Amino acid sequence: MVHCIHSRIQCCVLGATTMKREHLGIVMLASHKTALEKLARANGEAMAVVLRRLIREEAERRGLWPDPTPQPSGEETRRV
Repeated sequence: MVHCIHSRIQCCVLGATTMKREHLGIVMLASHKTALEKLARANGEAMAVVLRRLIREEAERRGLWPDPTPQPSGEETRRV
């Protein structure tokens, strides 16, 4: 039998010019939560901070951080 728990974590997402907060509900095994709690405690950080750092580090490793896709500017161009 697999036991899952639900954690509500705040995740900060970089917006155009300011930080925008979005909520992300995640389901994880109790063993994963225990490992996350141990990582957080070892660094004196909140679990959300550890998750954001792990996501950012993996995205950087894969060349996905910062977002490589061009962001549209505030001005639209029209073809005439």
